[in-house]
Amino acid sequence: MSEVNGILGDPVFTEEINFAMGPELKKRPVTMNHYIETLDGDLGRVEIMFANDKAVRVRVNLIGDQYNKEDKSKNLELVGLSGVTLDPVKKKEQVRQSVRDVEGFYLIDVGDWLGTDDGSILIVTEEEFK
Repeated sequence: MSEVNGILGDPVFTEEINFAMGPELKKRPVTMNHYIETLDGDLGRVEIMFANDKAVRVRVNLIGDQYNKEDKSKNLELVGLSGVTLDPVKKKEQVRQSVRDVEGFYLIDVGDWLGTDDGSILIVTEEEFK
């Protein structure tokens, strides 16, 4: 956590929660840090979940012109994952696209926030933290 705080600064706020994860949905204690600025209340621009002092889930919230709703793969350039292609859209009304087992991550997911032009990128490091 201290390395992340050294890059992003101190969290805007921190939560200690029990998060159900893994195939068995076992609840485990995690620390959820929200970084940078807040969006409409309690959402941080960057949210990082730590388990055993390791970043296991990272969400980057994108608003307005930052988010490319039409070509979700282009959003990945913002987190240093240029060249990664998300799985193709299966239905026209699909609001999320993802890809598994790429760049050393279990899951990379990009999705719209319903009713807005905003969205987010979720990176899950290992299957047990899905």
